[in-house]
Amino acid sequence: MSSAGEQSPTYPLMLTNLAQARCVVVGGAVAERKARDLIAGGARPVVISPTVTDALGDWHAAGQIEHVARAYQPGDLAGAFLAVAATNDRVTNAAVAEEAARMGILINVADAPWIGNFHTAATVRHWPSLWRSAPPKPPTVMRAPVGMRCS
Repeated sequence: MSSAGEQSPTYPLMLTNLAQARCVVVGGAVAERKARDLIAGGARPVVISPTVTDALGDWHAAGQIEHVARAYQPGDLAGAFLAVAATNDRVTNAAVAEEAARMGILINVADAPWIGNFHTAATVRHWPSLWRSAPPKPPTVMRAPVGMRCS
């Protein structure tokens, strides 16, 4: 972990086989984007939030996520491989990050990435190009192969 504004060395990493891993997302509106990306990566995330967005509700109804309809509680990360703290409450996000660090779980903190141990690359999908960037590098553009659809 580093402090706000301090640049830490990074190691680029792409995760696979997320269908076998317990991924926990704590939060609401921002959690929707994080859950969407985990679903796209093959995971079936557990979303812990008293309420969910329409999209999260649809994904729950379709069996793409598990929804725990309450606020985060200590112990919620038991058995998790990866966690995302994406609430609108910095105290809760910090508590999630502390639990994850104590348990050796990968943790992304949406509003304070310097207290987590990973962050995700920014991705902009615009057919036929895919833009991907991870701080501090500038974005790269890849042309989609013929027949490939960007969503």
